[in-house]
Amino acid sequence: MPLTHRQPPHGPQADAACRLTVPEAAALNQRLADTLVELAEINSGSHHAAGIECVAQQAVALLQPLADTVTRVPVPPRTVIQDDGQATTEPVPAAVRALRRPDHPRRVLLNIHLDTVYSADHPFQTVERPDANTLHGPGVADAKGGLLVLLAGLDLFEQHPDADRLGWEVLLTTDEEVGSESSLGLLRESAQHTMAGLVYEPTLPNGNLIDARPGSANYTVVVQGKAAHAGRDFDLGRNAVAALCHLFTQFDRLTTDDRRVRCNLGQLIGGGPVNVVPHFALGRFNIRVDHQSLQQQVTKSIDCLIRSTRERFSVDIQLHGHFQNPPKPRDPATDQLIRIAQQAGQSVGLQLDTQPSGGVCDGNKLAGFGLPTLDTLGPRGGAIHSPDEYLLIDSLAERAQLTAQLLLRLAHLEQPLPRIPSTENA
Repeated sequence: MPLTHRQPPHGPQADAACRLTVPEAAALNQRLADTLVELAEINSGSHHAAGIECVAQQAVALLQPLADTVTRVPVPPRTVIQDDGQATTEPVPAAVRALRRPDHPRRVLLNIHLDTVYSADHPFQTVERPDANTLHGPGVADAKGGLLVLLAGLDLFEQHPDADRLGWEVLLTTDEEVGSESSLGLLRESAQHTMAGLVYEPTLPNGNLIDARPGSANYTVVVQGKAAHAGRDFDLGRNAVAALCHLFTQFDRLTTDDRRVRCNLGQLIGGGPVNVVPHFALGRFNIRVDHQSLQQQVTKSIDCLIRSTRERFSVDIQLHGHFQNPPKPRDPATDQLIRIAQQAGQSVGLQLDTQPSGGVCDGNKLAGFGLPTLDTLGPRGGAIHSPDEYLLIDSLAERAQLTAQLLLRLAHLEQPLPRIPSTENA
């Protein structure tokens, strides 16, 4: 059954097919909120495959009335560096791909992820409704609310008589919160066959769209030294903890005063009894940069610091990781897409402003593959990645209408949006 529960209008009313009356919007908000509670209370932490699979099956059922085809697309396993420094592989649930009018010369990609940051044993597992317009729960904003906005927006769009002027693809990934390494090939493929990317990460609490994002890299560094008695044979040891602490101090200095480069030292593991020179240490850190040139500079600096630390402490150092997300600056094609979204917003009473963000998402990757992309078309909400995550219920129908109007305008473009320069091999 369609999410909007409406009969397609005909004749003079057809142009209003993507808009809802106030009672219709209120009813849609309630239906979507009820479904959202059910989805959010299914734990789909990135490492909880059974939970992700359950959410994926529900997404398939909701997509089937809208799409010509809905398929599960297998993805390769991801590599995980364990706390002991060993590399293991972990299976990743299949993605969901839905197509409507797949042979249409103009196709748009709608994308969001099914996994969350909350593990199966995390205490934040249930949804509460602290007031009439708020849901407080895991993944309500990031990004199960976005999934429902995407679906409801497509439902509204498909009721318009001009829907056949546009083809669309939905790609639901299952590993975004851990870097989308397994989904990267699918994102690249989708970016190559569509003219615009619409990503349903939550919009900001004030309703603004995010227009620029930094690049981001997650790294794990593994140090192997040599154990020895801390008293009798101190000089025979090679202290892995000391080497890592020195290296982390150097990494911390990569952060610039203007914050165009930011290094966050996240985890340090190593050592044991204080009468033993520690032979092993492991650290994890994140780097964010505001421009492609800074990404290249930082990468070279990290390599140089590792070489010098390796020589100074006579230890082996292995670095795992890379920039999973390239920087996503504003560009002319994205500016055009933003203007179209602002026009779509005005048609349903929304004033859409833009601002940059320090966060990253799969929109970075899609833009890096050359696809003009808007990546905050989901509901209004906030405190994501924390036990305070919330969603504003009245933004569900609001953003669904925005999606429908945006798709309608893309369907009527005189010329397709231009591609943007790819950064994949830069």
